[in-house]
Amino acid sequence: MSKVKSNDLSGLSFSKVSSGAYRVTLTYDRGDYYSAIIRCMPLIDATKNAEIAKVNDIKALRRAVVRDGVHYSKNGVRIYDYGKD
Repeated sequence: MSKVKSNDLSGLSFSKVSSGAYRVTLTYDRGDYYSAIIRCMPLIDATKNAEIAKVNDIKALRRAVVRDGVHYSKNGVRIYDYGKD
């Protein structure tokens, strides 16, 4: 993934799961991806719903998705991150 720029949400996709929760998917250039349900609406508002998303907010969202998400290969097969629980 390239250097993060202001208002650059490429690689991130959002789908509303319920009131106050979004499934956020972070896809890397090589095709593998992380998917997580994010319930932190201030973080969603600061990125997806912002006119101009700040670099720090985008980085925080990416960190949250990797930390809380499930890792998949480009073929959709789950990659187990054994250091994570």
